[in-house]
Amino acid sequence: MSAIEESVLVLSDTQRAYEMLTDFEHYPEFMPGVEEVRRTGETLMHWTADRDGQRKEWDTQVIQMDPEERIAFQGLDGDPPVRCTLTFHPEGQGTRITLLLENDPGDENEVRDHVRETLQNLKAIMDQGPPHRWPAAASSHETHSS
Repeated sequence: MSAIEESVLVLSDTQRAYEMLTDFEHYPEFMPGVEEVRRTGETLMHWTADRDGQRKEWDTQVIQMDPEERIAFQGLDGDPPVRCTLTFHPEGQGTRITLLLENDPGDENEVRDHVRETLQNLKAIMDQGPPHRWPAAASSHETHSS
């Protein structure tokens, strides 16, 4: 297994960051190449992506959700399965989000670049405030701003 770990500081409290990242259907808005994430069960999701002009599909299962601390999910295919863990740590006026991706060895530089681009896209969205198209994040923010 190869492990890639990158982090980004976002201008969001841990609750809002966690809520936005548990709204998996919106991952295509910040993950390059991901076209759709669709819930297929309480902890199951089906992903569709375009990687270098080839359509890829896979299923994942959420294996850990610790509010405002950690989200982990893993692929249902592969041995060992690909695993992604997001952790949230308050830092100053924001939250440091760390993404740990454990996958089969491959082009580690390409995967690291993809992870960095994903985190930078996520930062750009979070630093603008909660998108209205993300109801969970918007309603949470409204509750705390009253």
